[in-house]
Amino acid sequence: MRKSPRLTRLVISLLVLLSMGLSGCGLFYHQPVQQGNVLEQEDIDLLEPGMSKRQVALIIGTPAIVSPFHHDRWEYVSRFKNSDLEVDRKNFTVFFENGALTRLEGDYTPGGTNTENTREQSEEAIAPMSPDSDRDG
Repeated sequence: MRKSPRLTRLVISLLVLLSMGLSGCGLFYHQPVQQGNVLEQEDIDLLEPGMSKRQVALIIGTPAIVSPFHHDRWEYVSRFKNSDLEVDRKNFTVFFENGALTRLEGDYTPGGTNTENTREQSEEAIAPMSPDSDRDG
């Protein structure tokens, strides 16, 4: 028995359509996905004590999360999933008192590298952020 050329073409066409359909499902390739606030170290370094909320927003953008219960705390959250499905999350929190910048916490440090830091390390790194300190010398 001989297969008809028409049946062979139909089988090949179905295989091509099936492979094209599966390639769109992420079975072979995963698109990298960036979500949230992307912060740059250079921008974090520009933050100074006593800055207003507007000044902070102009430098590092508006926060991803503003709690209705904590008006003096802004949360910057980012999530990056690469093509290997590895997820990198970064958090950064900006604190204000009476509308002025007082403290930073999270995965960024002023004048440093993007590393996760504890509250104690953050307070040490931002000690000059107190409005009462003499920054000029």
